[in-house]
Amino acid sequence: MRKIFILLLLITTGLTACSSQTDEEKALEALNKGLSEVTKLFHTSTTTGSEKDPAVPILNPEIPNKEAAKDALMVYFSEELTNEILDHYLSTETKGRYNLLNATKEGSVVPYFGYNNLKPNTEKYFIEKEQSGYKVTTPNQGFFTVTKTDGKFLITNYNK
Repeated sequence: MRKIFILLLLITTGLTACSSQTDEEKALEALNKGLSEVTKLFHTSTTTGSEKDPAVPILNPEIPNKEAAKDALMVYFSEELTNEILDHYLSTETKGRYNLLNATKEGSVVPYFGYNNLKPNTEKYFIEKEQSGYKVTTPNQGFFTVTKTDGKFLITNYNK
């Protein structure tokens, strides 16, 4: 019985030690999750195309409308930045049940963050501590501000 207790204690201690992240790590994780959410919503789905009717980019069909997309983004982004992202991507047009995205004449979506790889390698970040969070600079992409609000990190700004 004592061996089981010691084993459980070691496992619990190990799990606690592994799960403790610094605020810097939490800010980077929030940034990566937010960027992944943008990819999931706006860079993964198109309608089925044909020769007469080419495929067009659409909001992820698992998300029924703009309000649901806003809710999904606001887990990671401030309301102001969320609205900017939605305005950039979503058009007012629909095709059947699909919400169409703003696209170029060639039918591609221009990434809001100015690059296609929306989940960059965290080792390429330069991160600076600021009063209310972190400024995260990525090579060639400008910088993000990740702010701690109510114990949670949100992406509050992006400058290209």
